[in-house]
Order: sequence, then structure tokens, then C-alpha cells
Amino acid sequence: MSGPIALDGLGELRVAVEQRLTSLDRERVIDRIWAGDHHVWSDDPTEITQPNRLGWLTLGEQSLGLVQELDAFANECVAAGIKRVVLLGMGGSSLAPEMFFATYGAGRTGIRLSVLDSTVPEDIIALESGLNLAETLFIVSSKSGSTIETLSQFEHFWAKVPDGSHFVAVTDPGSGLAKLGADRGFRRVFLANPDVGGRYSALTHFGLVPAALIGVDLRRLLEPAVAMD
Repeated sequence: MSGPIALDGLGELRVAVEQRLTSLDRERVIDRIWAGDHHVWSDDPTEITQPNRLGWLTLGEQSLGLVQELDAFANECVAAGIKRVVLLGMGGSSLAPEMFFATYGAGRTGIRLSVLDSTVPEDIIALESGLNLAETLFIVSSKSGSTIETLSQFEHFWAKVPDGSHFVAVTDPGSGLAKLGADRGFRRVFLANPDVGGRYSALTHFGLVPAALIGVDLRRLLEPAVAMD
């Protein structure tokens, strides 16, 4: 591993952690992950390689190619009068967008982001009461495209604003959500890299579409990730 890791403050856990770190070095775990060795996780390759779940390893470089398109989309939304974005998503679909807004806030676009990862009626009512729906864009975000909570959230807000220009989908190719977005005339359907699991997807469309909309400098975000690789 590249350099020492500070272990101060671990107390009685320190010995166990040191042993584990030594084991990781001895078994070359980091090198094997980069080589795509499924044995790091399981002798059975199915879950790792079918489909390839290691697409996150090279995401920084891949996603740099999306910057121009996503920045142009953000500019399009600003020109259309969008001032608020609401992300409808659960788990991996919502974590990175929430973190980006908590970290960066509204940037050059001036667009604010809210994340709805709940189906509790009180939560939905509280969020909805603060929205000007004419100035709001909803991102319907689901890797599988069949997340029942997310689709329920979508149907609720579609009943309020039955206009595809106020909706965007982020999903995997071939999903039911991709078809729904096309059928309902969504402003855009973004198809994410299917080789990346939802909780590793911060630097895919799942994280970058919301980040672009709130005005995050995507190139500045991604270039250090490439350098870190």
C-alpha cells in the first residue's frame, strides 16, 4: 500500500487493524482489485463479472467525456427558467447528489437541490409545499428503473405537473424507466454506465447530472479522481 496509515486513537483495535493491513499487502489486494480479480470477493465470478461490477475503477477518465454535454444541459435548464431540482431516488441514487449539494451548495447556475428519498406522506407534503412547480425539474433516478418507491414519487409529482419538460430520468440502458421517460416525453433520459453498482455511482450520470445542474465544476471534480487513480 502507498505509504503509512495513521492508526492513532484506535486503542485496543490497533493490533487487529495492523494485522489486517499487513494481510492486504501480503495478498496484494489493491493490485488485484485494479486487475479485476473477482477472487478478492468470491470464487464465483458471476456477481462481479456478469455484468462487470468494477466499472467504477476507471470512472474518472470515462466521465470526463461527459462534461461538455452535462454543462450544456445545465445551461439549457437555466435558460428554461429552472430554479429548483428535486431528485426522486432511494439509496445509491440519492447519496451522491445529497453529498454534492451539502458540500458545494448552489453554484454558478443558482439552482438548489432537494433529495426526496422517502415515501412518508408528511415528508412529501413538506417538500412540495416549498416548491414553485413551474420552476422545478424532477430527476427520476433508479438504476434498475423499477424501484417502486421512486416510481411512486414520480407518479405523485406527474399528477401535479403532467409535462415531460419538467422531468429527467437517470437509469440503466433498457430499463422500464428509460421507456417511461421516452413515452412521457421527458426533457432528457440519461443512460448510465451499467457496469457500476448504485453505491459506487457518484461519478456516473447518477451523481454528475445533479452536480452539473447545481453548478459544480465537473472537470475540477473529475480531474483529481483521475490523478488519484
